Amino acid sequence: EVQYRWQNTTSNARDTSMACVCPLRVAVLLVVVVLTPARGVHANSNKNPWLVLNNTNAGSSASFVSAATADTCFDLCKSNSKCRVFVWSPNTRHCYTDLGGKWKPGGYPSDGYVSGCITSGTGEVWNCFDDKTAACPANRDPPSVAAKKPPGAAFTVLAQLTADNLTVAHPRMMMGVNMDFWPPNKAKWATCGALTLNIDDQDFVSLATQLSGSVLRMGGSPADFLLYDVFDGACSAANLNKTQPQQQHGYFCPIWDQVQGQCLTMPRWDAINAFALKVGLQVVFDLNACWGRANSSAELDMSMIHGLINHTAALAAENRSAVYAFQFGNELYSNVDAERYGGDVRLIRAFTDAVWPSGSVAAAPKIVGPDNGAGDMSEAYLGDMVTAAGGDLFAATFHEYWGKCTRPTATAALNASCIDDVVNTDVAKYSNSTLAAGVPLWLSEGALHASSGVDGLTNTWTSSLFYASVLARLSHSGVGLFSRQTLVGGDYELVNRTTGLPNPDFYVATLFSRLVGAPLAGAKWLLCDAPCSSDLRAHVFEDRDNATGAVVFVVVNFGTKSGIELQLSGADLGDDAEVWTLAAQPGSHAIFFNGKQVLYQRGDPFPSLQPNSITTNVLIIKPSTITFIRKSRTQQ
Repeated sequence: EVQYRWQNTTSNARDTSMACVCPLRVAVLLVVVVLTPARGVHANSNKNPWLVLNNTNAGSSASFVSAATADTCFDLCKSNSKCRVFVWSPNTRHCYTDLGGKWKPGGYPSDGYVSGCITSGTGEVWNCFDDKTAACPANRDPPSVAAKKPPGAAFTVLAQLTADNLTVAHPRMMMGVNMDFWPPNKAKWATCGALTLNIDDQDFVSLATQLSGSVLRMGGSPADFLLYDVFDGACSAANLNKTQPQQQHGYFCPIWDQVQGQCLTMPRWDAINAFALKVGLQVVFDLNACWGRANSSAELDMSMIHGLINHTAALAAENRSAVYAFQFGNELYSNVDAERYGGDVRLIRAFTDAVWPSGSVAAAPKIVGPDNGAGDMSEAYLGDMVTAAGGDLFAATFHEYWGKCTRPTATAALNASCIDDVVNTDVAKYSNSTLAAGVPLWLSEGALHASSGVDGLTNTWTSSLFYASVLARLSHSGVGLFSRQTLVGGDYELVNRTTGLPNPDFYVATLFSRLVGAPLAGAKWLLCDAPCSSDLRAHVFEDRDNATGAVVFVVVNFGTKSGIELQLSGADLGDDAEVWTLAAQPGSHAIFFNGKQVLYQRGDPFPSLQPNSITTNVLIIKPSTITFIRKSRTQQ
């Protein structure tokens, strides 16, 4: 089967490409030739099949020649037996044909730019596919690369931690993962947005099941531009056009990253609920808080929201709803008046209660918000909004990213003190407003870096050290939920959108979800000198099951050189312990569990991640490791 994929581009990098797939069937066999003529580039006979697109996916290099047209550049590449990737710029007429055989899907479509790569055969380039039309996850086998072993300790220092008279500090923090509604033309997202993600992929379903009991928060930047097909004409072209920038259509939505309007159909909503129920995730759905709002204090047109809640209530009547909460809006930057926002919350709460079926297994969804970035919401605004909601707001939500903490230090993969300071600042900023009203504080979106993540950072082991430490610290700070950006999509994803395999952070999420219960207060350092104090973080929790009264220590060593001889003491701690250790080189995609590389592949059962058993209170915490230690207690 030969397929020609034709794509048009526009001068606006955020516009959706139009595509037509026109199959031409020929005799038999064996190879799918994918060609995308772009800007006059045509498919010439060639022993290698090429993918050619209007974009800059291939990047650039220092080595180039001049070429008058994209056709000329393409021909130059094909005439060079070593050329497997090319890119041509319409601005400079530079033709790059020495790109080290690297291709990265996900770049913005760029008017006039042309790039291409060999899709199969002896010159095959890994990742050479059009991710904006391929399924997500794409399930492409990764190249075989030898994994670097975790760093060894250049030296070891002594640390002593005592855990006497432990008491529960806060309720157990819920864990969450996010799914956004980005369209395929969004860089780094491919078809991984919630409207197009393949939620029937069996390997993906199997992985999501490992996080059963967690929250699945759905929304992100496109949430306030998403319409719901809940009445005739709801998703008409005229309505979708209304979701564009306010200066053109009077659509008041202050989020900076405006996208083309999209439509959530009810069959897709049903399928999302079915998926969540199947894997055991509780949905927190971002409602469109902008539809019909003319200005910051204007009323909202509730017709879309009412239609979606009505449909969800009908699902609940048949025990087919997975919705735990509705979150009102996404990153409105506090530009909707606090009084108006709180009033809308009351209206949504009243309507939901009125239509929700009394016999439903699922309780009526909670209402949470305002889902603002921490840097764009004052303590005063949150306090006024919580007051205006009149007790109908279940949780106050915010976003946070730790981009300023991504630089390694001289001794560690990341600056652990910087990470701690961000948590402390956010909690101190908002806790007075929330505690006074009895409203939990939720971090509904967060990761090590924003802007869809950073390849080589937020999808590697470096991020895992951050993730484990922040999960533990947020829990001990009394935050009720941390929902990680994202389950799949962007370069901060837990499941790799290209391979369909877990990124390192997925294993952190799995073990934390399985093992960690409520945070316990009372643990104290008896000895923790440098580099322990700068690079080691340890927190103690109830066991997730809590049937035996065991305690779980979560120990993160950000250090890249120092090992820590950790002595645990406590009047009621037993000698026996179970230990789960994740380790890797900072920046690595490959990880090691209890000393062995994890070699999970699609179609395999998920690794059981069984602990090592020890009978000592002294453990060697190696550099660049995350260690979960479950110890029994002799007194309860």
